[in-house]
Amino acid sequence: MRLREKFRQIKVELGNDRFILYCLYSSTALAAAAWLLTLIKLIPLAWKKEPLMLHYSVLVGIDRIGPWYWTLVWPALSAVCLVANTMIMISLWRRRAPEIAKLVSVFTLCLSAIFLINTILLVLLNVGV
Repeated sequence: MRLREKFRQIKVELGNDRFILYCLYSSTALAAAAWLLTLIKLIPLAWKKEPLMLHYSVLVGIDRIGPWYWTLVWPALSAVCLVANTMIMISLWRRRAPEIAKLVSVFTLCLSAIFLINTILLVLLNVGV
């Protein structure tokens, strides 16, 4: 219930602007998808094989291998960016700069999509197709 109350409070703060709320909800869904993908696919794999592949380069191949907790970097960055940019959006909205707040919301949506794509590629690198 506390999460629902926080979303209601953010909705009231942003003045029911549908575009910003759509971007915010979509960014939250993408960040949650990155977390779920990591927790469902990579963490169980970490129990079977350690260490996990963390980076792949076309020229070299697999060039970074590490412990399982490094797979949480992309979802964690997604969550941190989402929270920070939401606070920036609310601050800009209070200062009567809705255009810049909309720009930050689109930026947040793009960042969440990039972090989800990085998570998907990390899962494909470790699990395979």
